[in-house]
Amino acid sequence: MNFSAFLCSSLLVLNTELPKFLIYLFFNNESDKVINIKMSFKSIEENSNIVTYSTLVQPGHQEMEAGKIKNGTYVIEAETNNGLIKFRKTLSIDSDRWFVVNFTQNDSIQIQRKYGYVDTSVLKKIEGKYTGISFYAENRKPLGF
Repeated sequence: MNFSAFLCSSLLVLNTELPKFLIYLFFNNESDKVINIKMSFKSIEENSNIVTYSTLVQPGHQEMEAGKIKNGTYVIEAETNNGLIKFRKTLSIDSDRWFVVNFTQNDSIQIQRKYGYVDTSVLKKIEGKYTGISFYAENRKPLGF
């Protein structure tokens, strides 16, 4: 094998390794109790594994470095209350990502005061309070955390 053929085959081997990016999770728990939140990342590629992170979140703000994940498109799901409350989004991971996960459980008056309305299409009533979870992704660390 000559040098140029060796170099080409070496570059092909190097290019098959997809880069991995860091995932950071920022939790905003607007309830007055500790909750268990599970985040799952499933690649849309066939035969791919699901990467799952689960943590107990105290009331207020909490941050955790979740780990690394390969470049690709993922169905990302956040859930709590044993899967009763879920939020799902499809996102491309092509750089380090910061996920801000918001959990709320409050009565309708408190939600009305804070957000201006109560969206019952997103919130479910559990134990007499409106409960919901959502998240969004940033390409850099969000301000205020």
